[in-house]
Amino acid sequence: MLEVKNKTPFEVAIAPAMDVTLNEYIVVVVKATYKIENNSHSLKVADEQLPIYIADDYYDEPDNSSVKNSTDGAMIKSGTDIILNGSAYNFNRTSYVDTLLKVANIQKYVRVFGNRYWEKAMGGWRISQAESFETLPLVYENAFGGTTSCDDEHPQFFEKNPVGKGFYLKRDKRGLEGFPLPNLENPQQSMSNWLDQQTPACFAAVASHWLPRKAMAGTYDSQWDKKRKPYLPLDFNENYFNAASEGLMSHQALQGGEMVECYNLCKHQSLKFILPKPQITARYSMKQRRHELPEPQLDTVVIEPESENLSMVWRVRIPCNQALLYCDWISVRAKL
Repeated sequence: MLEVKNKTPFEVAIAPAMDVTLNEYIVVVVKATYKIENNSHSLKVADEQLPIYIADDYYDEPDNSSVKNSTDGAMIKSGTDIILNGSAYNFNRTSYVDTLLKVANIQKYVRVFGNRYWEKAMGGWRISQAESFETLPLVYENAFGGTTSCDDEHPQFFEKNPVGKGFYLKRDKRGLEGFPLPNLENPQQSMSNWLDQQTPACFAAVASHWLPRKAMAGTYDSQWDKKRKPYLPLDFNENYFNAASEGLMSHQALQGGEMVECYNLCKHQSLKFILPKPQITARYSMKQRRHELPEPQLDTVVIEPESENLSMVWRVRIPCNQALLYCDWISVRAKL
């Protein structure tokens, strides 16, 4: 029986996987949780390590909510996903505040408004004055998107974010008066017309059944059902596994040691720290022969300023075509 020897303070899990070309692997996942202390460059390993999520964890049912915790069970990822879960903090309680997340040379701004609506004005429509606010959750429910009520049996939804707000079609039965606008916007893509459509502005993970990820899942048609099932379709794109929102994927994998900066994303207003850089090593025994694995890739960074948690996920694959049952043990070590 395959034995996993976890000689780290972190969580370790393994899972079998098969790619499009039917190559078999054992995927080794290492997840480290650190506690963030305000403006501390040296983070400490958390006493309580967050679990490895084997599936997406939603705030509510998957059809009507966004992802709370994205799965750690990907087969492979390209580069490094950068994800932030939290809220915007408006210390002056104004009608809007700009937030910023910066990791190394990757940065993203999101402008956060208080609640606002469409209202009639001089024979047309205008955006109401946004309400003042103190904090507001940075979730896709507050970003552009949503579902129309044009047809009760066949409602139309915004495929990049069906749970958001602001998506409106002329046939919508609810009418435009009092119709809510998104709270979260890209400052360079503000709404001015009810026909405007935006890329949802958020720092959180994108659900796997939303665009653009959905388009990379491949074609599951009658031909796949007859000739390919249960394997991945030939047009499956491995970038499907990347869950970061637009602008928050580092195409070159992060190494640890990069500076992280957050503004108006926590109770301290600004937060700066350096990503830890533990040395993760792994080896395994196959048919009683020991093998060293390449250095695992840091492919996911999740920042949670409100709970003061930082999660980092490393991943490496063991090729094991027709030899999965011959793997005796996998050992993972970490030098902090």
